[in-house]
Amino acid sequence: MRFYLILGSICLLALPLRSTAQEPSTRPALVTTPPAQPLPVAAADSVARFPGGLEALRTYLTSAPFPASFQPSSTPARVYVEFVVSPTGQVSHVTPVQPLPLSDQRRLHQQPAVPAAPAELLKAAADLIAAMPAWTPAVRNGKPDFSVQRVPVVFGGTPEAIPLVNTGELPALGPRALEMVARALRYPPSAIHNRVQGVVLVYVEVSEQGRPEKVEIVRSVSQGVDAATKRAVEAALPCQPVRYNGRPVRVCQLFPVTFRTF
Repeated sequence: MRFYLILGSICLLALPLRSTAQEPSTRPALVTTPPAQPLPVAAADSVARFPGGLEALRTYLTSAPFPASFQPSSTPARVYVEFVVSPTGQVSHVTPVQPLPLSDQRRLHQQPAVPAAPAELLKAAADLIAAMPAWTPAVRNGKPDFSVQRVPVVFGGTPEAIPLVNTGELPALGPRALEMVARALRYPPSAIHNRVQGVVLVYVEVSEQGRPEKVEIVRSVSQGVDAATKRAVEAALPCQPVRYNGRPVRVCQLFPVTFRTF
């Protein structure tokens, strides 16, 4: 078993098996959501920033009302969105987080345990992100660069419904933290045997005391792979207390963990 860190994510490889299956380069799109597009590779040294800072971003992410035709079963409701901030600061490649299409699930032997959010919320969340004002782009080697962002969108809530969303500028989680999780990860033997592979997307909150809390799988591969990921994050993720504007704050962050068989 070997572990790799790739572009801020965790990639876990199981070498004994042979498989040519790979994670598709596009994200799924419901009929009612904008079509997904391949994400550019993010390799920024300094991070992109939302105008007004992290508190303004949190307010924006909790500003969407429920769609008029949607009857919520609980309030607030939360969905997750991936997108790209381009070198000009414009938002593009907006993709709501949901399971892969059935054809790709079969090809990758996935059995997702987390269902898709309602289509109306996915579309409304995508529309909210697509309408964002321009960001200050990330910079690499003195030049503006692409960056990939992953954020929660909350319907029917207030800014206090979510912590500050760490877009990379806070020192809550760093490369060392992801390396520690990678070392703790174990590819479930049954998943290796069945050639289960794919990308698990993890949500975690870092408390004011620097503890990882509320670990949640928001994109699932299978029950066994999800459980292995959650155990590793809860057991091994080292965090740091974060101060923002001179006070301790709770932050949240999303990051991918890739399971691959060869």
